[in-house]
Amino acid sequence: MTRDGLPIRVSSVPVAQTKDSVRCAIVDDHPVVRQGVRSLLEATWPNAEVADAESLPAALDKLSGAPDIVVLDPWRAGADP
Repeated sequence: MTRDGLPIRVSSVPVAQTKDSVRCAIVDDHPVVRQGVRSLLEATWPNAEVADAESLPAALDKLSGAPDIVVLDPWRAGADP
């Protein structure tokens, strides 16, 4: 699948079956998008550690370790276009 010529990667790896908690980073410049994705992740994995921010470095700073899942707006990967 593609969106605007960029590949969309979807993984069905059962992360929740292999770990007690899941670390997730959400990166998007729209707060409503971040909140919606956060709600979905927390509903799927109630024990998830979820960090959201407008840039990837800021989101990673909020996590206690490397993320298991990154939901990334490719235009917000850490630098303004």
